[in-house]
Amino acid sequence: MDPKHDYLSLEPDVDVDFHKIRWLIADIQDGNAAPSGSAHLLYHADLLPGWYDDWVIFEQERLQQLRLDGLEALARSFLQIGDTGRATEAALAATSIEPLRESAQLVLLQCHVQAGNNASALQSFHDFRGRLNRELGVRPSSIFESLVDSLHPVQASAVHAPTRSRSAYQ
Repeated sequence: MDPKHDYLSLEPDVDVDFHKIRWLIADIQDGNAAPSGSAHLLYHADLLPGWYDDWVIFEQERLQQLRLDGLEALARSFLQIGDTGRATEAALAATSIEPLRESAQLVLLQCHVQAGNNASALQSFHDFRGRLNRELGVRPSSIFESLVDSLHPVQASAVHAPTRSRSAYQ
């Protein structure tokens, strides 16, 4: 503790993982190549878990938003180079952190489509649409609908068709 001030400080040569995470996210958003395991690192980068002081909660939320932005940018950058496996990993990490975040769900859907996994894309859309309806009473934005409509017309119409209950006599 500095005797002249009432605060705690670290020596300049101490590594702080919070700063490393922020630098990693900035590098990803600047288009720099992400090191292997970046999605895993961002997914697990919690700030002071178990702490509930007001200032900590604010900083935890701020870091979570940065992590989500970083994971989405990471997924998009992998999609651009055609690495749909790592793109999907990053998108799944983002949707796992915040399942109702439309931008994360959209990039996951794009990963499935680019990988040629239309059934997975439709399932992701259906799951997200159902969750939004159950938890918030809203529908996904129109950008989702247009992406789903770009899939095979029969599959897309099945997604938009109302569900019907089956008769016991069928």
